[in-house]
Amino acid sequence: MAYEDIAADVTINNTTKVIDYVGAVHGLATARYYTGIYMHRWLGTLADDAQASSASSDYMDMTKLTPSSRNGIDQIIQMLNGYTLTTTMIEHLYDCSVIQGTAGTYDIYDGFTIIAGQGANVQMIQAGARITNDFWNYGIKGTHTGGTSTTVLTDSTRAWTTNAYVGYYIENTTDSSWGVVTANTGTTMTVAALYDGTGNNWEASDAYRLVIGLNSDAANGVSHRFLILVSDEGVDIDGRRVLGQTRVWGKTYSEFKINGTARGNNVIALNYSTDNNNATAISTIAGYTGITQATEGYGAVDINADTTDEYFYSIWDGNKPTNSINDFYQRMKWLQRQDTASTLFGLNAELFRGPTHEITYSSGTGTFDDSNPVTFSNGATAQVLAANGSDKIWVQLLTGAAPVATNTISQSAPDAAGGTISSVTERALSFPFCGSSTGSSLLGGYGVALQTDDLTYNDRIVALDNVTYSTPNNQSFYVTGVVSTEDYVLVGPKNGGGTDIESGQFLISTSLTSGGATVVLKAGTETPGTGTQSATDTPTTGTIRIKGDDGIFYRVPYTGRSSGSGIITFTGCTNTPTAAVNNQAYISYVDKTADAATLSYSAVYHSDRNLYGRVRDGAATPIKTFEGSGTFGSAGGSISVSRQSDL
Repeated sequence: MAYEDIAADVTINNTTKVIDYVGAVHGLATARYYTGIYMHRWLGTLADDAQASSASSDYMDMTKLTPSSRNGIDQIIQMLNGYTLTTTMIEHLYDCSVIQGTAGTYDIYDGFTIIAGQGANVQMIQAGARITNDFWNYGIKGTHTGGTSTTVLTDSTRAWTTNAYVGYYIENTTDSSWGVVTANTGTTMTVAALYDGTGNNWEASDAYRLVIGLNSDAANGVSHRFLILVSDEGVDIDGRRVLGQTRVWGKTYSEFKINGTARGNNVIALNYSTDNNNATAISTIAGYTGITQATEGYGAVDINADTTDEYFYSIWDGNKPTNSINDFYQRMKWLQRQDTASTLFGLNAELFRGPTHEITYSSGTGTFDDSNPVTFSNGATAQVLAANGSDKIWVQLLTGAAPVATNTISQSAPDAAGGTISSVTERALSFPFCGSSTGSSLLGGYGVALQTDDLTYNDRIVALDNVTYSTPNNQSFYVTGVVSTEDYVLVGPKNGGGTDIESGQFLISTSLTSGGATVVLKAGTETPGTGTQSATDTPTTGTIRIKGDDGIFYRVPYTGRSSGSGIITFTGCTNTPTAAVNNQAYISYVDKTADAATLSYSAVYHSDRNLYGRVRDGAATPIKTFEGSGTFGSAGGSISVSRQSDL
């Protein structure tokens, strides 16, 4: 095997034993990269020579100590006898781990293989911080040779394949802006817009970098291959824990964690694809300042309107109706976009992940505060996102291994607090932290809520108890085609035969006295349907019809209602008759003289309810009685009145 390529790029100092890469830098077409085993074999071809030649690149011979070894497999290379690789040399290797230095104080570089869409800008997070030297991302760099103030990059030195780089991340490194390629020709790259820079366009001689992951293998789904330092002079960096993530606007956000690297290649699988619900220009979303966090830390919202609060670590005002639920989703992505300056809970929002763990503790002292760090007795650290003030906190793990029961926990600021851990529950994360969008509804992330007036029934919100909640499905039922001030409209439950109103929907539970303000009905006697259904789909204010002891069905308005075990209670009642236990009663969902061309009532949908409507006008322009059926369903319902003259 010939090794002329690596020999031209690498130098070996026989005095210091330092092996350095001196070839073309990242981004240039002539930059070269080598597998670890390839470098090791090349060193072997030098070391077996009888005599080195000072006039050639053959720096070694049989008189030198062995420079490297293959530790069992091709993917583990150990440098020997004082030979070391520079960080630049390391950056030009892949498909291996490199171990070098002195026993007990080794530097270890482990290999990473990223499985992601081509063109993904991959961030590596180590010890709770982003590795800023992301050399692995930039396979092409150059200079804009075209005109000024344009979103089309031109590089006349190139011969790119048309549209080969659509979806790839590109940076203008002169004005610090970035974008995603939407089209390319042999010499141009077009982006919809450049963001976050001083000019957000291409000017003459601006420098650029295009994300083509180093050592990619598109045919096998590999976007990057490279090495990073995981053990520094014998000390593992955060237990060799590494997190890979993507945060590119318009693309899906994702992450993948490795809880301690292994020698050789460590695979990180990331999702980098078009997010069809993140198509709004970033400059537009940046202007949605009305979307704000209403509660940062432990807070309550009654999402499902059952009078019992659900608890969350983050509650937002979605600024509805000015902004839609998808605007909220995009605003959260904007907060967490790559290179953001935004913060969440005291952390840079790009690194914010949400509650990784729910921790129950006992023997607590002091009060834990959210947006502040805690330390565990196993050495790990975390940021508190919510604390219930008694026995639970929700944290984002920052460094170290997750704590376990019997570990202690402490927080020094702003107030001293501590406790002994009883249990630790790991929680699933969402990217972005708020969950995902369907375009019209939110499938919420763990522990994140919006205020109830920002939500609809199709939104799904996950509380800190890890239960998914939704708001009530409020719907309306309409009676159309009536004449205001003339027609009287009555809508009630449809009877089993489908020919009339079911007057025995309920029976009186407690005898009534004329004029009484409270009416209690037996919820379980409803026919058709169930008491449970009426406990949900009865309007909060409205009218009921009650059969008095005189045989008349009285119209009884009410202003409140509640449900109990086997009963439904109406309060604020007027026009109540004297009525004995087991007299009939029913809800008159619409019960009045028309005051508009369309009448309606609103209630929470439980299950389909069949309704029967009757409309009469016997005045100056009489009509034949109209009777018709309709269904109050999951999307509401209606009855359309056909008025026939009775003159």
